[in-house]
Amino acid sequence: MICRSKTALIKTMKDPVNYVREAAANALEMSDRKDDILDIVRYYEQGGKQEKLSAIFALRQLNDERALPLLIKASQADFD
Repeated sequence: MICRSKTALIKTMKDPVNYVREAAANALEMSDRKDDILDIVRYYEQGGKQEKLSAIFALRQLNDERALPLLIKASQADFD
């Protein structure tokens, strides 16, 4: 289910003004990335060794500073 804010942003993508459409697209992308990060963090926290390593790789690929706390935590973890 799409939340109301995402629904509003999707509707805004049809705005006749170009910079309004661009702003809506950027906001949607940021929102999706935040959801992605939260899902990956959950995957890391609930997973075993292989899942944790996969989550670390995925967070690194996102190249988002919001992933740094978990990446720092993971760098101090013992995976043996």
